[in-house]
Parts: sequence; structure tokens; C-alpha cells
Amino acid sequence: MSLGPAARFAIAVRLSLLAVLSVTGVTLGAAPSECVPERICRRPEVSALLQTATLLGTDLKEDWIEQYAPMLLQRFSRPCKSYARCLAVWGNSIEFCQANLKHEIFAECDSLFDRATAGQDAYSCRTFANIYSIAQASDSEAVSKEAQACSRAKSEAAGPVARRPQPRVVVEPKAPRPGDDTTVIVRSFDGDGDPVMALVRIAGVERGRTFTPMPYGFSFDKSWDDEGRTTLTPPAVVVYAPPARPGGPPAFEPVTMSFETRPRTVRLEVTPPVERWKKGSNRVRVVAVDAVSGTEVQGRLKTIGGMLGPSGATVEIRLEKGTPPCGAPVWFAADQGSYAEADLGISRCATR
Repeated sequence: MSLGPAARFAIAVRLSLLAVLSVTGVTLGAAPSECVPERICRRPEVSALLQTATLLGTDLKEDWIEQYAPMLLQRFSRPCKSYARCLAVWGNSIEFCQANLKHEIFAECDSLFDRATAGQDAYSCRTFANIYSIAQASDSEAVSKEAQACSRAKSEAAGPVARRPQPRVVVEPKAPRPGDDTTVIVRSFDGDGDPVMALVRIAGVERGRTFTPMPYGFSFDKSWDDEGRTTLTPPAVVVYAPPARPGGPPAFEPVTMSFETRPRTVRLEVTPPVERWKKGSNRVRVVAVDAVSGTEVQGRLKTIGGMLGPSGATVEIRLEKGTPPCGAPVWFAADQGSYAEADLGISRCATR
């Protein structure tokens, strides 16, 4: 039995949906212009898009497609040209390029329809964008093989590979919450806005590749000074590439950035106040509260060489001098690892 164009397209759609979005290979250089496929980014017929929407079981309406498809297809042309260039970069996989195409056309939808307020239009646009990306993928396998062969031949004929400029890197989310299990996506782009496939290291651990969702439980890096104080810093995100050729230098200098999450802070409620402390022994109660919410934060009072006691309890603090208070420094350290330590304001006594 002979299958018509619509049926063949539907089969390709279903096969594309079953494909695992894995990434293989690493971008090694720019796409030679003569290798960029020209027969990609064809504009699907609106009738074919509607048939696909029905086959996929979506509730995308015909009148919505007829109203918005011409404008959306025009707006999707720029991301699709980037997709074509991506396919022609030696080492790029179809899955990697398609993931970036989907990201960019989803961004076009979000610029047109605010997901928080546009409701059904925002949903319909993303559904339409997904169908569009599938339509492009259905024709990409043979085209990609030709483009990759061309790009590899051009690269090998060109001799030594020069290092590429560092890519522009975008990390999402920018500021994950401490303790939360989240999904991080790191995207990297060259100067033309085309995707750069690279490897990702977070907090010194290999996590995956750019444009690939990576499960990650955020926690701060910790460092200690000579007195035992702890400093919390957001972990580094490093985007890097292996050598462009075996035994050669990396394809580009690694890009290092950090999450924007900052430690929470506490406010200390000290009884009696520090300015009323005297030389010698002082019986003191320190309660720490979240600087924003005002809720109590459990922790410990520490000094050089050890712990004085838990917050909220009465502890003994000794001063060498009462006004201004000086002696061994004392600070609060929260039990929960997302709070910065807070100093009680005891300075070291001046030595003569």
C-alpha cells in the first residue's frame, strides 16, 4: 500500500517524538558556508501542520493556525537559519541542533505571548512551535550527514584548527534556591548567536553538555579561614571543550561563571546588648532570626578553637576589656548551610 505525503509525515513525526534527546560530539569550529544545507527550513504547509496537530492529539484550532501561522513562520525563519548552520558544524548532532532550535522558537512565542497572562494563545504558540521543530527534524537526517561530511572534509583540509573565541554562556536558573533539587540548563552561543556545543562542570563535577537538562541539587561551596570561620560562595559553572584535534589545545578557553544565589543573612538579638558587657565573664543569650522573615534560625555560637554553645541558650563570653568590648572573636553559625555566619562585634584587643 502506498502512503501519501501526510501519512509519511505523520510517521516521521512519531519517530521524531520517540527519539531520545541525547547529545554526541562537541562543536569544534564554525560552519563552512558552503556546507550549510540550503534545503532545510522549508515552510510547512498550514494544512500539513493542522493534520499533524490532530494526529498528535493537541487541541490546536484551525482558525488559530490560519490567523498566526504566517507571522510565526516568518519569525521562525531566523532561528531555523541558525539551525541549518548548526547542522554544518563538524561534531554537532541533530539532537543538539534541534534542542537549540526548539529553545529559540519557544523564545519567539514567549516574546509574543506572555505565558502568565496570554493563557491559551501562549499554549497554542508553543504547541505550534513544537510541531514546526518536528517538521524540520523529519527532513534533517540525510541533510545532516551530507553537511557533516562536507564540514569535516573542509576542516581537515584547512590544517591546524585555531582556537575559537570564548562563547557567551547563559545559565538557567540564574539563582537556584539552596537545598532544592532543580534542573539546570547551560546554553552557549558564538558571536553570531549560533549554538556552541560544549561540556559543563558544576562545583568541580562533570554534569553533562550544553543545551541538555541536568538535575542538580544546589549547595554552597564552603571555605574556612585560620580562625575556623566559614565562607559560603556559589559554586562555579565551567563551560569547556576538549581539544579541537587529538593532542591539540582546547577548542576555546574555558568560560567560568557562578550562580547568582547569595547566602541568607541573620539578625542577632543579644541580651544584654554588647555595649553593656564588662571585662571578665558575661552571661549572654543570643538569638538569631532570619533577616527577611524574622523567623528564628537555629545554630551555634563559636569562637577560635571551639564552640561556646547553642543559640538561644545562655553562654559565658569573656572579655579582656569592656569598653569597647575586645577579646576572642565570637560569631554565630547556622545549622542550616544556606546562612552566612554573623559576627557579634567583639574586636581583638590592641597589643602594646
